[in-house]
Amino acid sequence: MKFHALAATSLFVITACASSASAPDTAEYQRVASSVSSAATTHASLTASMTDVAACTAERDRYAAQMRPLLDRMEAMSGGMDDCAAAMGRMGSGSMRATCSSMRDEMDRHMSAACASPTMSGDVDEANVHAGRMTTWANGEATTAGDMRRMMGGGMMGGGSCHM
Repeated sequence: MKFHALAATSLFVITACASSASAPDTAEYQRVASSVSSAATTHASLTASMTDVAACTAERDRYAAQMRPLLDRMEAMSGGMDDCAAAMGRMGSGSMRATCSSMRDEMDRHMSAACASPTMSGDVDEANVHAGRMTTWANGEATTAGDMRRMMGGGMMGGGSCHM
């Protein structure tokens, strides 16, 4: 009887120690975050060359059509990234889910403010402020994803595992 109890306890400990959060695709998350940064930078650059509200509005709408799916993808992946970071004891680096939420809030704020200034220079300033915020967050997310991939022992395409 003692043997069965010991065997059951050992099996439980082995199973608990061997289980880990499923490894997210850190390389894909990093790629999407880099695409967010690039899209925001391009948006600010294109807005700088606008001369009227119609052109500004067209650019704003083009940008929203490009950016929203990228943010959706990051948000969908961020939970798995956070779960993996927690499994590795690395939640001190911040919540990727919370950063994605902040990026979504900033996107919504920008969509309300973009092309609403009485002057084109005000619209350019708004696009630059927005791009600065988005690139800072997206670059931070890309860096964190790269750090996680290295900690997990993954290569170019992700891989590895979420436990230490």
